[in-house]
Amino acid sequence: KITDIGLHQVALSCKELRYLYLSFGFSVTDEGFTSIINSCDKLETLSLELCNKLTDDGLMILAAKVYPAMSNLNLLGCTRLSDESLSLIGTAFPNLTSLLMGLCVKLTDDAVNSIVMKCAQLQHISLSYCTRISDNA
Repeated sequence: KITDIGLHQVALSCKELRYLYLSFGFSVTDEGFTSIINSCDKLETLSLELCNKLTDDGLMILAAKVYPAMSNLNLLGCTRLSDESLSLIGTAFPNLTSLLMGLCVKLTDDAVNSIVMKCAQLQHISLSYCTRISDNA
C-alpha cells in the first residue's frame, strides 16, 4: 500500500510522469498529493479513485496550477471533497475530456455548473450517487 512517503519518492524520481493511478490510495493524504503536484506538471491522467483522505485543501493546491495537458481526472469516491474545491476543476483543467466524480457526496449543482461551463471539451462526466445534484445541473 502506498503512503505519502512512497508518493514523495515517485514525485522526486518521475518528473516527466504523464499518467498516475492512485486508486484505493487509502493511506495517502494531502501531503502526498502535494509532492506530486509540485513535481509532476505534465500529468495527462490522474486517478484518485477512493483516495478518501484527499480533502478540499489538497484539491485546491492541485487546482492552483493549470494543467493544460490533463484530459482525464478520476475523483470517484473522494467523499471529503466539496463544492469549494470541485468548482475550481474547470479553471485548473480546461482541456478535460473525462471527469469521474461519482460518490462525491458533497457535490452540488453549483460546482457541476461551474465545471461544465469551463470545460468545453468534456465528453464524459460521471455523477453517480452524487445525491445533492438535481435536474438543474
